[in-house]
Amino acid sequence: MLHEIRRRNLDAVFLSPPAYPTLRLEYLKFALEVYKAIGLGFLITLLVAAIPIIMPEARYNFEISKEGRYVYSKAKTGSDYLPYALAALEFKDGIEHIKSIHRLKHLADALHSRIAPSRQISL
Repeated sequence: MLHEIRRRNLDAVFLSPPAYPTLRLEYLKFALEVYKAIGLGFLITLLVAAIPIIMPEARYNFEISKEGRYVYSKAKTGSDYLPYALAALEFKDGIEHIKSIHRLKHLADALHSRIAPSRQISL
């Protein structure tokens, strides 16, 4: 008798599929909704775990891109106004100015190659 009561209680907990086709269909729909909810919860858990990993990398790439644009702008402006700057400088200071513009150009190339390796920039 006790064994029979335990068996009925276990059957009630695990919900065996009903024998009638319409009830069976409803049971399968319910089971599908439960599996969807479990799958969605699992997916959200993975996303929540992945976002802290992805965000710092995206921020770092943004900072590199921002710095690259700034350096490119300085190098481009320096090369555009090079004749005017050289006209106002002594020879030694002019050479130093050309070297600094050249360093900026190479730094801009290096930063740009980290952002978009397939494209080259020209000054």
